[in-house]
Amino acid sequence: MQREVVTRNESRSSNNNQRNESRNYSNRSGNDRFRSVQGWHQGSAAPYAYHEHVKSYGRVERYSHVHGGYNVWLGGGLYPIFIQFAHWHLHPLHVGLYINFGGYWDPRGYWSVYDYSPYDYRSGYGYGGSTYTRGELHGLVESVDLGRGTMVVNDELSRQFVTVQLPRDRRVEYARPGDYIALSGDWTRSGVFAAYRVDQLEQGRY
Repeated sequence: MQREVVTRNESRSSNNNQRNESRNYSNRSGNDRFRSVQGWHQGSAAPYAYHEHVKSYGRVERYSHVHGGYNVWLGGGLYPIFIQFAHWHLHPLHVGLYINFGGYWDPRGYWSVYDYSPYDYRSGYGYGGSTYTRGELHGLVESVDLGRGTMVVNDELSRQFVTVQLPRDRRVEYARPGDYIALSGDWTRSGVFAAYRVDQLEQGRY
């Protein structure tokens, strides 16, 4: 069988409008100061006490490399969480993952995390396994290789190119470079996104 490979050649401007992927999450604990503090507003001083503890959850929206580790922004959080390199190396995160975490407030402006794990927002329970972690991927199709069953997507949140293992969904046969696609699946430790469902496909969006 001849392998079909489609690659997008034209360049895209780095200032493409980024979709707003922030989401509102329900408060399971009833007193989740990570997400909401009465009277606090953007630009005011952080409303937390030194070493105040919190347990919360959220979807990884973005992360950045800082001294000693990574700052990670979760959907709904007022401030980022901080994960040390030693922990990140063992359990790296990806944009789109849902996690539970425990941490304490550092007055330098973040929650210093001492424990975190994947969280299945559909059922409300954690899930096991060290090979896969569940998540979502949204972005523009960069290339499609139906013969190998793979696709490269430019993740709209991290702006990184991600290799996708295609799901058993006939819609992927019509995907072309420049289309917008939203997928649900599992992140592998190698950084490949193993998709099991196409949630959205908009052809010729760009």
